[in-house]
Amino acid sequence: MNKEIEFRGKRIDNGEWVYGYYYVIENLKTNNLDHRIYNYYNGGNHIIDKNTLGQYVWIKDKNDNKIYEKDILLVEPLGWKIQYEGQSQSYSKYKSVVEWKLYPELDLDENFKSFREYRCKPFNHSYQSLEIVGNIFDNPNLLEDKYNGIF
Repeated sequence: MNKEIEFRGKRIDNGEWVYGYYYVIENLKTNNLDHRIYNYYNGGNHIIDKNTLGQYVWIKDKNDNKIYEKDILLVEPLGWKIQYEGQSQSYSKYKSVVEWKLYPELDLDENFKSFREYRCKPFNHSYQSLEIVGNIFDNPNLLEDKYNGIF
């Protein structure tokens, strides 16, 4: 099975997102490491902020957009009930931040402290739909209010 390996990161010079191959090279002028993305679509080769680096996790959202690490998703589960401390609650939709582990998974963000043990693995087909609503770099405000009109 061929998987598309693609990364994204924000350029240091102008803050724009670039997509492509990620590599690190020593800058002989500064004796520092440059984190770069080579954009194979237009041949651009850009230094990025390494903190914004994210890998494509091999799934797309309901609008056919590629999902990357640190994207914020609106997840619609298939009628799940979440058990916590003997209480059961049903949620139609919730927000989640994409984290890369040994395989991609959706980690409930820090605002959902009471459900931190819960994991939604995209490959187990237990969701009805996924929709990218932002990312933690451009839209940190989406994580401020855990309810934010979603439930």
